[in-house]
Amino acid sequence: MNTARGRFLPSCMLVLATALLALLPFNTVQAQSEGSVLSQILSGLQPLIQPGQPQPATQPQAASGTCNARYEAVVTEVNGSPMSQVVRFGQFQSLGSGRMPVAAAKEAKENAERCMQSQWSGRANGLLPFECTDQQRISGYTVRDIERTLQQELCQAINPLPCNQGKADIRYSLFAVVDGGPGCGTRMSPVSRTMLASTSVVQCMCQDNRRGDRGWDRGRDGRRDDRGWGRGRDDRRDDRRGSRGWDRDERRGDRDWRRGRDDNRSGGRLSAPQQVTPVQGAVFYHLPRRTLLAWEPVQRAESYLVEIKYKGRTWNTMSTNGDATFVAFDFPGSGQGEWRVIPQGRRGRQGAPSPWSSFTYRR
Repeated sequence: MNTARGRFLPSCMLVLATALLALLPFNTVQAQSEGSVLSQILSGLQPLIQPGQPQPATQPQAASGTCNARYEAVVTEVNGSPMSQVVRFGQFQSLGSGRMPVAAAKEAKENAERCMQSQWSGRANGLLPFECTDQQRISGYTVRDIERTLQQELCQAINPLPCNQGKADIRYSLFAVVDGGPGCGTRMSPVSRTMLASTSVVQCMCQDNRRGDRGWDRGRDGRRDDRGWGRGRDDRRDDRRGSRGWDRDERRGDRDWRRGRDDNRSGGRLSAPQQVTPVQGAVFYHLPRRTLLAWEPVQRAESYLVEIKYKGRTWNTMSTNGDATFVAFDFPGSGQGEWRVIPQGRRGRQGAPSPWSSFTYRR
């Protein structure tokens, strides 16, 4: 019994060893095949998973916005004679940046407005504010002394200058204007017109009274009057009563009239113009009753129709082209006036009218 068991065990061990030797080549080939495939996959992923060398994350490029800005002085009177003329000067560009184009365009518009408003508010010191010197935000700004530059531009623009009295008094209103393409402002406010000075006076002195209209001294400041029309020599006493009306209402109007606009980029009816001056309920005391009506431009408007009422009845209807967003006229008498603006597009199609706004002349 023990002899038979001893013979059987070696035989079984021999059979198992033979079977293992037969399977060894097959397993080796299969392992090599699987290892080759795995090595190919790892080699393809090697640039993406190199240890110790993190790949830089993709950063979104910052968008940029650009606006065109300038000063606009609207001349309404020269030596008591009515005039309607726009004097543009100080053109420059403002820049904005941000992760989104909308934010960049909005910042560009705000940078231009901040520069011009800071320059005008600090005009007494004759210095250039930081808001206008930052080259990352402002490009091409050349106005140094805003009051002197304004006087020179006005005296030079009125040609010929009426010098029969040896001087010329020019009444004007000053605006800061910002506009541009899709990279400027917001959808609701692509253009802004901010009033900086209302119906101020600048005086141009002639070089020689005998030379008439042939020259003036642009280097002399002359007698200035920035407090309104009612500060003339003829009605100075009466204007003391009116300063509580005119000056107070116009100070209330020295603000930005940008909100609520629609540039109609999606088409459809033209939006209603935003009225700038005079403000609702303004009270005037000056003579003559020279009146300036101004409003914000409307996208795609080619002309404007201005309706004016006197004591509740239609008194006059005036029209202007798309470049001019103001009218100037002599009001017929004391009492209440009302006005509104209607934009007109191609083929005379009218847009939405602005609301009626009222003002009053006390004398």
